[in-house]
Amino acid sequence: MKLKKPKIIILSGISIDGKMTIKRGFSSKFFDKMLDKEAFKPLLELRKECDGIMVGRNTVVIDNPSLTSPNNENLKRIIPTSSLRIPLTAKIFRIHPQNTIIATISSANKKKIRKILKTGARVIFCGKRRLNFKLLMNKLYNLGIRTLLVEGGGLLNYSLLYNRLVDEIRVLFLPFVVGNKDAPSFFDGRGFPNKIIKLKLKSVKMIARKYILVTYSVIYER
Repeated sequence: MKLKKPKIIILSGISIDGKMTIKRGFSSKFFDKMLDKEAFKPLLELRKECDGIMVGRNTVVIDNPSLTSPNNENLKRIIPTSSLRIPLTAKIFRIHPQNTIIATISSANKKKIRKILKTGARVIFCGKRRLNFKLLMNKLYNLGIRTLLVEGGGLLNYSLLYNRLVDEIRVLFLPFVVGNKDAPSFFDGRGFPNKIIKLKLKSVKMIARKYILVTYSVIYER
């Protein structure tokens, strides 16, 4: 039976050497300070078109984003986390918490779950000991999410690609080099057993004569 899931689009701004920030544990907002407002247009436009937006736990903890769209008040925010180590003071629990969905495992901390529910956020269970991303996507589809934007870190991006869930990848190349081998990369994982994931180029667009937005579709071979 074919998995029912949202169309999943990963969009990230990365340096020319494929880094998402200057060092591990450092906020990606460091890049934001170096960008013109035109660089954010692809992200803002895509948020208007999507039903949901997903980031990893580390992004919430380090960057504390609101993950909102002024033109899409019903945009759902999905945070997959087995540990639930997210501060209840995070913006996702204070700004339109009814739009926040925490995806976790059934063995997660029950006390923390009760506290999250009190904020108005929703909790869904996707696995017992390890988060099952395919089950998560099926549940999001059943909740009416048809297009999902992923603004995650390298580990979340890798996990979704590893599970063959990503449909499209959009990369905004930024005009600088980080040069730190330990800085988080666009896809941070252990690789794909005896293979690589192939992409098909869909479009290339120059933005403000500074940034290059490249869009790929993902090809999964049997």
